Amino acid sequence: MFGAFPDFLIVLDKDYWDTCGPRLREVLVYHELLHAAHARDKYDAPKFDKEGRPCWAIRGHDVEEFAETVRRYGAWHEGIERLVEAAAEHGA
Repeated sequence: MFGAFPDFLIVLDKDYWDTCGPRLREVLVYHELLHAAHARDKYDAPKFDKEGRPCWAIRGHDVEEFAETVRRYGAWHEGIERLVEAAAEHGA
């Protein structure tokens, strides 16, 4: 189907996709692409296979938290702080 085995395959729910406008579709695809990360070795250097190709890893979310927790305790975690800073840079 692809001519070669893909490094990553993103599968989206068509019913949900059909309800999204162009901006939400763009945000969704960008978000999913950010899960594709260059793997790191034990020294935190980019990892490559024997042929010199990058090794891939799945990147998790920066933070998972409830708005109520942040409302009560503020940006108590480094990931939350980065998210707040990113929103401020965007003018949110």
